[in-house]
Amino acid sequence: VPHGTEASAERDSDVAENKIGLRCIHCAHIPQCITAATFFPRSIGSIASGLGTIGSRHFGLGKCPVAGPEKVKQMLQYKKTSGIQTRVN
Repeated sequence: VPHGTEASAERDSDVAENKIGLRCIHCAHIPQCITAATFFPRSIGSIASGLGTIGSRHFGLGKCPVAGPEKVKQMLQYKKTSGIQTRVN
């Protein structure tokens, strides 16, 4: 939700300044809270695990109301390809 909108005003009250947050690009515009759609890492080292949580709890459990089954299947394929490339390099 873009900063400064009515929907973001409710969420912004719980967010500290100078904190980075990551969220699902597919349902970011939806004002309701959606399971595991946002993540505020405590450190740079926790970004990967947080993204893994979004991947498994948000997309894996079908909680994203916008990303359909085909999009989730495509993301899983990209993840599999990325993992193979990481091990090779």
